[in-house]
Amino acid sequence: MDYLNIVSLNNKGLIDPVRANIINNWKRNLSKSPDVLCLQELKIGGHKLSTHLKIIDGHYKWFFTGHDQGKGGAAIGVNPKLVHLIKGVTKSSSNQWVFVSFDSPMDVNIVSLYASNCRNLRSKCWEELKNLQGNICIIGDFSMVTNINDRLNKKGACIYGAEKSCWYSLCHFHDLIDHSEHTGITWHNRQSNENALGARLDRCYTNSSFGKGFWEISAVTNQSLFLSDHFPICLTFKRNFKPFRAGWPHLDARMLKFPSLINQIKEAISWHFSHNTSALKSWELVVKDIQKIFAFYKDKVFKARSLRKAKIMEALKLYDDKLRCEEYLEASWSLANSRRF
Repeated sequence: MDYLNIVSLNNKGLIDPVRANIINNWKRNLSKSPDVLCLQELKIGGHKLSTHLKIIDGHYKWFFTGHDQGKGGAAIGVNPKLVHLIKGVTKSSSNQWVFVSFDSPMDVNIVSLYASNCRNLRSKCWEELKNLQGNICIIGDFSMVTNINDRLNKKGACIYGAEKSCWYSLCHFHDLIDHSEHTGITWHNRQSNENALGARLDRCYTNSSFGKGFWEISAVTNQSLFLSDHFPICLTFKRNFKPFRAGWPHLDARMLKFPSLINQIKEAISWHFSHNTSALKSWELVVKDIQKIFAFYKDKVFKARSLRKAKIMEALKLYDDKLRCEEYLEASWSLANSRRF
């Protein structure tokens, strides 16, 4: 399986079945039906929730938290074509997330999260998530931001104190990467002028072992659904094509900055087109060589980045005694996660 499409939405409650119908109509108008649909802030549970989830899509297999009536809650709907790959389901004891584990060829574990507005409960949620294993994708409404730049006009607060320590401990433990950093504001209070508030509350994180599976991830907000004060996040997970695949080469444009790579490509093109009479045959051989070159450089870059990251972490450990715990974890995670390294 080369592609996985996930949609995440805070729907602000499914108490009214009309809201479920709106989501159903919106989903049917998407260019492609999502493989996994993550919902947050359900506010109903039990049989009534099951009924309303079937209105959204009766063919999906649904899993949801055991939250109380009127409280938040999260759910995951799995497309029928992937149901046979489900190997396990875990629900949070604090009813803030539900976790679905998929078997090979996906080999990924997806968490739909609706974090509490209470700092103490959120801290408990971050501690619970440290128990997860495997290739993890955490997506949903985190109900907080870690950077003031993630708030509209920098109005509002960021996490602090014990919760900040718990959060960066989780990020450090799983080596989490934020793939939704460019989605912009995902929640808005629908006010104008000085009363306007907004924040990037809806996000998607994966751990480092997920990245080793050669997944490429893109995240965008979809502003065509006016159901709640949250915008849906649409994610596309693309597994890199294997080297030596026939057809056009699948290139990572970021690697074109290496002069030695460009020179090798030029040499391959020159050699094959000068030694073969058939242009089609020459192109097929060039494609294979280009794929080999890019596969080699990609592996080389990944190893170099891992080595630099290890050096950064070792350097930070020297300052471990001088920094407070949350400062050390924040610095180590931010530096190791930086694209500059």
